[in-house]
Amino acid sequence: MTGLINAARRLHDKACEGLIFTTSKYFDKIPQGRILGRFTRDIFIMDDLVTLLLAGFVNISGNIVGSFIVMLIISWYAVFPIIIEIIIVYLAIKYSKFVIRQLWKIDLESRGPIL
Repeated sequence: MTGLINAARRLHDKACEGLIFTTSKYFDKIPQGRILGRFTRDIFIMDDLVTLLLAGFVNISGNIVGSFIVMLIISWYAVFPIIIEIIIVYLAIKYSKFVIRQLWKIDLESRGPIL
């Protein structure tokens, strides 16, 4: 939980720093409501959404691990398909991380120099 608080604090500090070092031309082009909306959306994501996603992740991870343990106890020969499935999921996550990171960068670049 402390990590989420520190992350939210860092996000707010970076956003404020980005606004402080922005040229006045940016404030002439962008309405104040959009800047304020950007701040509130980022803070909402860090405070509420990340906490909910983390709780869901812990819940689902526990269910998956418990299912694997029960499956291994009942039928030990199921180890080989599980290992193959874990490798496939790992590769899918590894690839999707790259794609998500690229999409996130494109989204931030299109919004302006706040962060």
